[in-house]
Amino acid sequence: MTSEAKVFIGLLIISLMASGALLKVLDNDDYNVIYKSAYINGEKRKIPMHYLKSRMGESLQEFEITAKKSSKRRLRTEVYVISLEKSDFDRFRERNDDNLSTSNNDSHKVEWFRGYDGYNQTLLDEWATLKNMIPINVSNHQKSDNHDTYKSPHTVGVYLSHWRLLEKVYESSKQPKQGVPDLILILEDDSVCVPNLINRTLQVVQELPTRWDILYLGGKPFSYHTNGKSLYQYQHPQHIDDETTKKRPSDQELIQNMCLGKFGTSTTGPWAAGTSKKDPPKTTTGALLEKDPPYWQTKYVLNTHAYAINPKSISRILNVLKKPNDKKNNNYLPIDVVYSREMYREFFDPVNYFGDDSVSNAPLKGFLTPHVFCDQFDDKQPKHNKMDEPSEWLGFHWFPWKTFQIFPGPKSFIWGTNADRRTCRRFWDNSTLKKERKSYRGVVFAPKD
Repeated sequence: MTSEAKVFIGLLIISLMASGALLKVLDNDDYNVIYKSAYINGEKRKIPMHYLKSRMGESLQEFEITAKKSSKRRLRTEVYVISLEKSDFDRFRERNDDNLSTSNNDSHKVEWFRGYDGYNQTLLDEWATLKNMIPINVSNHQKSDNHDTYKSPHTVGVYLSHWRLLEKVYESSKQPKQGVPDLILILEDDSVCVPNLINRTLQVVQELPTRWDILYLGGKPFSYHTNGKSLYQYQHPQHIDDETTKKRPSDQELIQNMCLGKFGTSTTGPWAAGTSKKDPPKTTTGALLEKDPPYWQTKYVLNTHAYAINPKSISRILNVLKKPNDKKNNNYLPIDVVYSREMYREFFDPVNYFGDDSVSNAPLKGFLTPHVFCDQFDDKQPKHNKMDEPSEWLGFHWFPWKTFQIFPGPKSFIWGTNADRRTCRRFWDNSTLKKERKSYRGVVFAPKD
């Protein structure tokens, strides 16, 4: 290509950027979308033009120009609802049908996926072979058993249901007539969601970084303050304090110490958009923001009743689900724990941790919607049977309040609001907060309806 041609194409690209076009950078049969602006340290900034110029030197043919307004292209969303019986799916539709409509010309489908009943001995034996585990004897379990127990038929049924569903979606996406959708929502039949769920979720996805795998619409986020220690260091402490030698601070004191940075920054988030564990708690918790961030990044969430999958990440997630479990401990890990441990691999499996997101086996990247979009149906609590608007995230904080302690340590957990910019605001007096905000370069985010 002549230098004159390169200059012409370069000017064309710059002019299209100025008019609000997007650039798609092709990369190994995939592409990353580079927007005109991105969240950097909490601030929405324009991408420097020298970045584009450096790209031009590699190959101008790798750029593909597309229209900025996605409304001109129909977005396709696939919603899958997992339930054992069709009747449960029908009841889900009764609760949520109006919430799953879309605006404009976007298309969507809501499909029932028959889940797998873990209380089937043949299925349990097949599972044990797949995951290299010691089989469960179904006769030792009842359906009324506590589902919080890891080694149970319930754990196997839920895990296999999500696994097989993702395999089905992956195979369908390879069909020429089917193609890859823009968004995949996976819901369990006990989900109850906010109105306009699909459009709300699409708006959040458009704000996410290019590299994302899972977006949680509901669940229980965990905020671990590990002070930089690995799981091995907690499991093999040099010294264990006697519980009676040091009084546990109150929940209020622990939360206040967290907000003031005495435990450092949470290594699992949730972190406000554009921040990370390298930033101080006043930044990551969003305490300096006037309005809620467009999303939160997280590395540990329990529950899989409602989440979105990046269609480009299905094969990556399937590889995670296919990994054999820990046969040494015969550890039947639930799917939500498997997802979380993969996102938080640097703590649970530092030997196989790769911090470089560009490698194919990099840890999963998880995010939360600004607020909870889907709760779980509970016939014992009628207030949970309908969601008129998004609600606060509720989850666990974990603090190393003793010099030496074993992980996880039940007395180290606090239940309360999580991924909420107001959690730490109350520990800052108005004058200090005002002064901090003036020197803070973060953007003021507004929630999207």
